[in-house]
Amino acid sequence: PLLIDDLAQEQKALHVKPVTIGKTRLSASWLGVPISHGDQVLGILAIASYTPQAFSRGDMYLLENVAAQASLAILNARQFAGVQEEARRDSLTGAYNHGFFQRLLDGEIKQALQKETSLSLIMVDVDHFKEYNDKHGHLVGDEILRQLVLSILAHIKKTDFIGRWGGEE
Repeated sequence: PLLIDDLAQEQKALHVKPVTIGKTRLSASWLGVPISHGDQVLGILAIASYTPQAFSRGDMYLLENVAAQASLAILNARQFAGVQEEARRDSLTGAYNHGFFQRLLDGEIKQALQKETSLSLIMVDVDHFKEYNDKHGHLVGDEILRQLVLSILAHIKKTDFIGRWGGEE
């Protein structure tokens, strides 16, 4: 945490150059605490005042408690987003699963129709894949599908996406 009672007096000792945001004058006092989890800094929570010595140690402790709650909220939101992303993905290949792929494709079709632009869709079918699985085993077949998806991902733009349609498609 950093508590600056009087920025004009403490500025040289801080070894930082203040930057004004909003109004054209500098704050007179400033209080900031890190929003962190362990050694990972997630952000900073800061308040400022045009009045010198506007904040106390009590304010700093209060802001630290708010920052601790904020870090939990941020971590929970990140974990929830991760679970959502995992639910959208095929567990074998990492490609989008059929349901989410359909939703993305529907959105892309609507956008292309609205903007009157073209849209490309490429579908890949691995010929005789069932026979390959029967002959070499499903573990080898699974690895082939994973490598196929990795190969496709390495050759498409970041704005493109890949989804698993069904069995080996």
